[in-house]
Amino acid sequence: LWTYPQVRLLMHSPSIELLRLVQRAFPVVKYPGVQDSYPLMRALTTPAPISSGLSE
Repeated sequence: LWTYPQVRLLMHSPSIELLRLVQRAFPVVKYPGVQDSYPLMRALTTPAPISSGLSE
């Protein structure tokens, strides 16, 4: 942006402001967030036995 000062005029033009307003009002792209493709842990399939803490 600072390399081309002429762009500064375009960034605050009414057409760009209108595009920003429409983008905020009607978001086209919704990002799903962060998803781990290779998690290091897995969900439990069977519940773990509950130990009483007493050894027999």
